[in-house]
Amino acid sequence: MSISVPTFRRALPADADEVWGIICDAKADMLARGSIQWGDNYPLRSTIDDDVAGGNAWVIECSRGVAAYGVVQCEDEQAYSSIDGAWLTAGSRYAVVHRLAVASDCRGQGYASSFIDRAMQLARGCGCLSMRADTAADNQAMLAIFARKGFVCCGKINYAEASRGERLAFELML
Repeated sequence: MSISVPTFRRALPADADEVWGIICDAKADMLARGSIQWGDNYPLRSTIDDDVAGGNAWVIECSRGVAAYGVVQCEDEQAYSSIDGAWLTAGSRYAVVHRLAVASDCRGQGYASSFIDRAMQLARGCGCLSMRADTAADNQAMLAIFARKGFVCCGKINYAEASRGERLAFELML
């Protein structure tokens, strides 16, 4: 009997419905846990479609289908240009991880950690010295992943969109 090894690959337009379902489940789970990070106005289905079209969307696929979704971009994030605090690698090239979500039936199986590991490989391949990410202060699941992976809280950033607002900003040296 062969065991299916999860595959990390770019998300395709054909994945969008499944990814959107994962995002909707993650929104409901966050709300149930008391986190208001993702609400009705973010992320939208169009956000996912734009991620896929832009080539920054990635999935981990296993025998059940898409197990995890996220964005890895090796380009500056506008919201990170002003931080209440200090980046570890100010002025250096960095990658960003956004919108990491794991299918509800795959949570607790290491997919988020594996996604971060693969994102780190992509970042190194792009010549980045670090990886940056942000999360709401009440998103305990993401805070735990950042702690396990060795991310350092560097301060706070603010998104222009009122629906996203203030976030804790993290960085990991590669």
